[in-house]
Amino acid sequence: MRYIRIPVSLLLISGLASMAWAQRPFVGKHGIPDQLFRNPIQMRVGSLATETLGGEPAVNTNIKFWDLGTLGGSGSWASDVNDFGIAGGSSNPLGNTEFAHPAAVPVFGPHAMQWVDLGTFGGEGYPAQVEGVSDTGLLVGEAVTDTGNIHAFVWTPMTGKVDLGTLPGHTDSQAWDVNRIGTLIVGYSQDSSYNSFPVVWTPSIQWTQRGLSIQWRIHQLDTGALGTTGMTMAVNNVGQIVGEAWGDLGQVLVVWNPSGRNWTPKQIAGSAAYPNGWIAELNDLGEVVGGYCDANWACGAALWRPTGPQKAYKLVPLANPWGLLSGDGAIGINNRGDIVGNVNGDRSYGAHWTRKNPASVDLLPPADATWSYAANVNEWGIAAGGYGEADFGGHAIAWQLH
Repeated sequence: MRYIRIPVSLLLISGLASMAWAQRPFVGKHGIPDQLFRNPIQMRVGSLATETLGGEPAVNTNIKFWDLGTLGGSGSWASDVNDFGIAGGSSNPLGNTEFAHPAAVPVFGPHAMQWVDLGTFGGEGYPAQVEGVSDTGLLVGEAVTDTGNIHAFVWTPMTGKVDLGTLPGHTDSQAWDVNRIGTLIVGYSQDSSYNSFPVVWTPSIQWTQRGLSIQWRIHQLDTGALGTTGMTMAVNNVGQIVGEAWGDLGQVLVVWNPSGRNWTPKQIAGSAAYPNGWIAELNDLGEVVGGYCDANWACGAALWRPTGPQKAYKLVPLANPWGLLSGDGAIGINNRGDIVGNVNGDRSYGAHWTRKNPASVDLLPPADATWSYAANVNEWGIAAGGYGEADFGGHAIAWQLH
């Protein structure tokens, strides 16, 4: 367990915490191309004229986008964006061309494009990034310790970065998501034999002589008969958690539904034709996104929708413009039904689908990118991810989808 101490006055201003965070000065889970951190900064804002791609589906150049720059080094990427336009991810500090640090950046406002370096736990290496951003000022992710291990962290403007630790006897952990209201953190804890176990961190509040103390406790989630190991990938405001379990049944997609103070695991089934898959995110309606795969692990982007009184999950394939199963993935979803991720054709494109029309997909600008992906989308239709071009390795990017 780990402690965060905050003043009692926070009780009076908690409703304004997110707005203050959005305006203050700024001082995994996603596959990132190797060339991301090799070239200098280039800033770019705007939309391009309509352009086709050799007769293939065209990038939707009506979508506005912003290059979010870097901490001062060569590269950056974004993993999440909250409803106040704060994007979290990772970036190279100035002079550090090899390793990136967990970092965050506002997309809008007086401090737009000004990154904040969250630092490490004394070590340098990968992975080290922000994975999730709440609307209450919490950033979660993982960073490298001075012993070379990876530990999950939670960060706020008032407390800085706090080590969330591991399950007893374990060596590593990662925090892969926090819900928007900032009450649950999920990820995994790993032992010295590299076995991963799904975990959730829950807060408890105590009064002390120094003020209000928030204590984060780690809990291993039960996988029941679905497996012996696994990891959690995402959590919503309702308390549902999604992830994967591994055991005698192979890889199983799991939703953990809250039940009192615990969670009950339930399998998210595929289909006879597409028995495999992976999970990335869910929204407050319980809709889950990720990838669906055939027996040979040829994969496309997927939406699973809860249906019926038993809340069984229906697999809804998301369109690839070329009709391919080429490793596409849906990585983020909001409550209004925007879904983002990437599709693969002649290159990897950032992609936008909708719940209402899963058979259609928008390819995200810029049209001259060499690769791009969208990692998540907030309730205002602002998505964040990464892209690269021939003259630089890769930068974080944000899109305005509506």
